Amino acid sequence: MMFTLTNGVIDTSTLFTLTAPATTSVTAPATGNGRQMCYDAAGNIYTTSSGQARLRVYAPGGYTVATTGSDGSFALTKPSTSVSVVATTNTTSMDTSLPPGCFTLTRAGNTAATLPVGYTLTGTATNGVQYQLLSGTVTFQANAVSTNVYVTAKPYAPAGPTRSVILTINSSNTYAPAAPLMDTVWIIDTNTPAIQVAVKDAQFYERTNDYARFTLTRWGNTNTTLSQVNLTYGGTASAGTHYYAETASTNFNPGDVNVDVFVFPIHDHVVTGPLTVTATVGAALDNSYIVGTPATSGAVTRVDSDDPPETVLWSDSLNNAATSNNWTFLYAAAPDPTVDYDINITAAAAASAGGNIGTWPFDYYANLAIPPAPHSELSGDTHGLYMTVNKNDAIAASAALNFYPNGQSFSGNFALRFDMFLIENDTSGTTEYALFGINHSGSDTNWFRNSTTTFSGVGATGWNFDGIFYDAESDGADLGQYVGYSSPTTALNNPTPITPGVGADGLTGVFKAPPWTPGAIGGGACANLNGSATPIWADVEIAQINGVISWYINHTLIFAYTNTTAYKSGTIMLGYEDGYDSIGSSGGAVIYANARVISLASPRITRIVDPLAGMTIVFQANASDVPAQFTLQKSSPLPAGPYADVASTITSLGGGSFQAVKAKDASPAFYRIRRIY
Repeated sequence: MMFTLTNGVIDTSTLFTLTAPATTSVTAPATGNGRQMCYDAAGNIYTTSSGQARLRVYAPGGYTVATTGSDGSFALTKPSTSVSVVATTNTTSMDTSLPPGCFTLTRAGNTAATLPVGYTLTGTATNGVQYQLLSGTVTFQANAVSTNVYVTAKPYAPAGPTRSVILTINSSNTYAPAAPLMDTVWIIDTNTPAIQVAVKDAQFYERTNDYARFTLTRWGNTNTTLSQVNLTYGGTASAGTHYYAETASTNFNPGDVNVDVFVFPIHDHVVTGPLTVTATVGAALDNSYIVGTPATSGAVTRVDSDDPPETVLWSDSLNNAATSNNWTFLYAAAPDPTVDYDINITAAAAASAGGNIGTWPFDYYANLAIPPAPHSELSGDTHGLYMTVNKNDAIAASAALNFYPNGQSFSGNFALRFDMFLIENDTSGTTEYALFGINHSGSDTNWFRNSTTTFSGVGATGWNFDGIFYDAESDGADLGQYVGYSSPTTALNNPTPITPGVGADGLTGVFKAPPWTPGAIGGGACANLNGSATPIWADVEIAQINGVISWYINHTLIFAYTNTTAYKSGTIMLGYEDGYDSIGSSGGAVIYANARVISLASPRITRIVDPLAGMTIVFQANASDVPAQFTLQKSSPLPAGPYADVASTITSLGGGSFQAVKAKDASPAFYRIRRIY
């Protein structure tokens, strides 16, 4: 309840009650989870909560004297003078080329007498260090309405950023601070510029039009041009082989404090594993700056896009006419079950609702000017499987497509891999999803629907779920950006999330915008703007190893899940969905290419030969495996690890049998064979 007091007595004409809906913290309170509030003539605010009836009192600060008489009268006495402050000269410099900074304090009210005023100094500059010592008190002379506090900068080394001096008027019983009661003077550092460097992006992906940035920061004099900072690169990656740097971005224009320097990947088609790049500021060739701290950045990781040789259990490049005979697809929609999907024909080309199926395969370059998929890069082929839903319907609905390969089932340790080009709708209704999974029966439409009502007329396959499946959101709108699902069906006809999922805000350094869509939060979604000038494919993998299912995009782990469901084997699924009751705008779709399932069967050591001169470990794997898929690992002295790769020579003995040979160790150690994938 809110009310005011008149002479210390409640004025009933001002009664006003604030209420809010009940919450879980207050079980059905009599008048909802209300907050009762009043204030008095002194400006104090009193609040009570209906849940715990807790009284809190908030005072406005400053000095007042409040007197309540026995007759109910109320008197409030405040200082007759108020004081405010403005930075009338808000910039000064260490080299005194600019006049001192100036705070002007102004008083109103009684100006006849002298008036000492206290003030507090804060900010990034230190009193007495970067500027001459100020006492914290200034006095108004009799009849003066203003007085000044001057900030005189001092020479200070080493170079630093522009620093702030903030003056705040203190409270007193002889005056009242009045707005504005604080202001700021800036001290420009005029030392010879010092350049430092730091990592801005943690990683960049080898194959794509990705990049990483180092940030150069200039402290000291920022009002000059630096034509080019002497920057060199190090790390385990080799310039010209694994990446190249943009040198023009090392220029500083007057006023620049920070500039970003870019490095770009070079796709070498060689399995290198992760490599690093560092940047180091060298001495100026023209003495225009000095080297700051840190002079060398941390490391950026170049994420390898190349896979070792694959033992393929099944594959479909999705680039030929026979593909249409290799798959079965299922469709579901609600609340309007009317069929509305487009397969291998864009929604714009179809221009009508219904089940529209174009020519297999879909030429994505001819139709959408999309470059070859990653695993079609060398051949130059531009065909794949295109699909979208819910673009030409007349009734707002959710919908999904699932594609299952005919006659396929996979178990044990394996990985599903494919190339994916996800496109975001270009106007309204941008939240749609690429959809894919493993360990399915192939009999259900696996999807998520945000709405939980009106399933009338929808076939049972529209809300029965199996396997482990994933949604990748196209716009990063915090509506389930990277989420995994399985059965059982919930009471609201939706699948059960297997984990809380991962937000796009945690992946903005992986899926940078551009080239990826900025989406709702400026990056983090693995999708493209419709008609993007920087089209970019994603390498997607779902790997099942010893009961743990891991989801990777561009060789970056999205999340891992220990599979506690009954779904340990089955077929794979590729799909698309609009999980919101709407009519999608133009563009939103997904294209798949080069789908395959590879074996990740664990190698088994069968024999160890340990002569005096060296050691040979014989192990068994798949008959179609090759030596490049394995490496020897060592742990000493504990068998539980940690294990690390060690140099060895691995050769094939035929029939899936291999041997790893290395020099004998000086001390006992434990060894194992790791499959590289």
